[in-house]
Amino acid sequence: MQIISSIDQLKNTKLGYSACALGTFDGIHLGHQDVINAAKNFAKAKGYQLMVFTFSNHPMSKIMPELVPERIIDRPTKIKLLQNLGVDVLVNIPFNQAFAQMSGAEFLHMLHAAGVKAVAVGENYTYGAGGLGNVQTLKAAGKAYDFTVLVSKLLTLKREVISSTHIRK
Repeated sequence: MQIISSIDQLKNTKLGYSACALGTFDGIHLGHQDVINAAKNFAKAKGYQLMVFTFSNHPMSKIMPELVPERIIDRPTKIKLLQNLGVDVLVNIPFNQAFAQMSGAEFLHMLHAAGVKAVAVGENYTYGAGGLGNVQTLKAAGKAYDFTVLVSKLLTLKREVISSTHIRK
């Protein structure tokens, strides 16, 4: 598995086409695995690489440090679990002020330039400065950036949404 640890490295690395799962993926729980598997299945069908774009720290550490949730798994475990899921390229960058201020359009342009041909997200996914981008804007942008958008419904277990927040409780 190739690991990319900065935006500059992503911009300067020649990658083939990929299907990319997007998310914080702070627990690699069943909901996260569902999103990653949607990208994996698309990648396999098209002969693309499987990419996961995530963060080495929780975004709340820069947005509202007083509300940073407790880690579910540590970084080495996260990387090992993603490798075991068959990820070819892991973009595991620090969420910092520059990234927090990146517009949704800039983020999508960066993915497009990196060869992303499909993105997989959960139905509650947000992106871009202030989290202004959502699944609807992502679907609309997919046409402009020539990528497929795969949206996974939130999974439930015993009528509870499987989420990192719920697991922490």
